[in-house]
Amino acid sequence: MSSLWYPSVKQAPLSMGGMGGLAGSTTFAQGVCFGEGGSNYYDGNDATQISGSGADAFELNSSTFCIECYVMFKTDSYPNTYRSIWHRWGNTGMRCQTHSRKFDTDNYGIYCWFSGESGSNLTFSIENLFDPFMDKWYHLAWVRSGTGSNEFRVYCNGTSVYQNTLNLLQTDQNDEPLAWGGREDVSNYDSVQYLSNCRWVVGNSVYGTGSSTISVPKTLLTAVSGTKFLGMQSTTDANAGTCPSNTTISTKRGSPTPSDINPMCAF
Repeated sequence: MSSLWYPSVKQAPLSMGGMGGLAGSTTFAQGVCFGEGGSNYYDGNDATQISGSGADAFELNSSTFCIECYVMFKTDSYPNTYRSIWHRWGNTGMRCQTHSRKFDTDNYGIYCWFSGESGSNLTFSIENLFDPFMDKWYHLAWVRSGTGSNEFRVYCNGTSVYQNTLNLLQTDQNDEPLAWGGREDVSNYDSVQYLSNCRWVVGNSVYGTGSSTISVPKTLLTAVSGTKFLGMQSTTDANAGTCPSNTTISTKRGSPTPSDINPMCAF
């Protein structure tokens, strides 16, 4: 019988629980998944950036959008600190970012910021969202199906965990880069995590008109209508993917590691 393969060097060790066992062994079994496609591993000193003059395509300037990814956290973070999942925060235009955060002991969630040039800014946190034992895949989706009342939702593993009105619109395009795994401006928010099937879609909510539940995709995501970025799917190239014209996918810091660990048999 062939042995399972784990990424060398950057693979975080298993945490040992009490009673001599592995903490969260069931969720680790779920996390170690060798289904379809791959992921990028970020060791806390890495970031991927999509940049160039065509990066204005990432502006959330239409009535609908969908930002989504699969993420598996690999280590605890200190209380009251932010760790970046994705980030696009310029001086003008629609600025937005999402960080994971440890709010308290065994209380892990996300903190999100959306700021625009017209409409109402939106900042919010979602607590008690993740298993404190780590090593488990989550599908996260930020979906705006319209600019009317309560037409913005955040989904975790197919269930709506946040709903509000997000009526921000764009009046001035800018080419601020989009970053995954860490911020594009500073390194102190880089995170230890796997990211897979990251997709940024503008002008298409992808999951319809705001249902309380969505079906989590169990196969590789594809470039649906409005896709501006699709990446973290390769087992061999950390910078492979689809991006707008006049942009490139590159390593901003460190060396994100391509891996054949992925979420497609975890759901």
